[in-house]
Amino acid sequence: MKNILFIFFFFLAGSFLLAPAVLATGIPEPQISVEIGSFKGFNEGEGWTESGGNLEVDWIGQYIGAIYNYGVAVAGVLAVIMIMVGGFLWLVSAGNPNQISTAKDFITSALTGLLLALFSFIILQTVNPRLVKLEGITVSQIQPINTVGGTDSSSGIAITPERDGTGSDGDYWTGGNPVEYTQRNEGYNPCAYRDSLGNLTIGYGHLVTGADNINEGDCISSERANELFEDDYQDAIDDAVGFVGGEANWNQLDADRRTVLVDMAFNLGGGGLDSFVNLQAAVVNGIETGDATYWVTAGAEIVDSIYAGQVPNRARRNSEIMISGAMDALLH
Repeated sequence: MKNILFIFFFFLAGSFLLAPAVLATGIPEPQISVEIGSFKGFNEGEGWTESGGNLEVDWIGQYIGAIYNYGVAVAGVLAVIMIMVGGFLWLVSAGNPNQISTAKDFITSALTGLLLALFSFIILQTVNPRLVKLEGITVSQIQPINTVGGTDSSSGIAITPERDGTGSDGDYWTGGNPVEYTQRNEGYNPCAYRDSLGNLTIGYGHLVTGADNINEGDCISSERANELFEDDYQDAIDDAVGFVGGEANWNQLDADRRTVLVDMAFNLGGGGLDSFVNLQAAVVNGIETGDATYWVTAGAEIVDSIYAGQVPNRARRNSEIMISGAMDALLH
């Protein structure tokens, strides 16, 4: 009997299918195809709230609560029917002990089931109060991923939008010195600080790691800053060499165009530079064919990017150098 009742309620709950609808606010509102007792459906605007950028939905809790209330009501009706059946069997038993025993079993089971249904709330609350709270679901707002900001685990270089470099372009002309060019773009701070992304940074944009043994507020000498920069810069060179396809292509590339790629690798990290697929194709084609139009394309790819939106001045300078092949372009 218990198995039959369980299967009955299982299919009863499954029969109340939800069909989607849309509120005027654009939030999907479920609608039940079969009414559940006194529960006629969800009212517009009820069942969801926006809090702290999250969407809190308690429609499922309302739905389960309605099924529970309906189930208790059905259980009560069935229990009364079974008590009536037991009473009828007792009346017509004519003193037969077996029929009287059967009738008592009917009545006892029905009363037990009715009491369990009526006191199920208290039982569930005693076992675990969360079973009766019917909490809604909180859907967190999707957080954007900054494809420029962040850090690159392979190079240990902090990547932050404030490293854009200000002043006139002529201030970044270093007579062809690639190291000084990136240093000027990064800026210098001898004391450890938190950048705009919360990364502990020091010197020429170096992302502090545990191996550095540097805490926030600690300061280092210029010699130590240069040591950190040299390691980071070599990582950026390695990333740039890989970007163009290896040493053979790298050796054919103009020195100032190399400077651009290394500077971008320093700022973006190797993974960030590798995301410039069209730039990569234009550079490789420019190396292999010598066609100047590929350098124009490469320059355009630099400024037509999220990277350029984060560090527009730096990206524009790199674009001009990439197109012309000469850092002297910054003087014009």
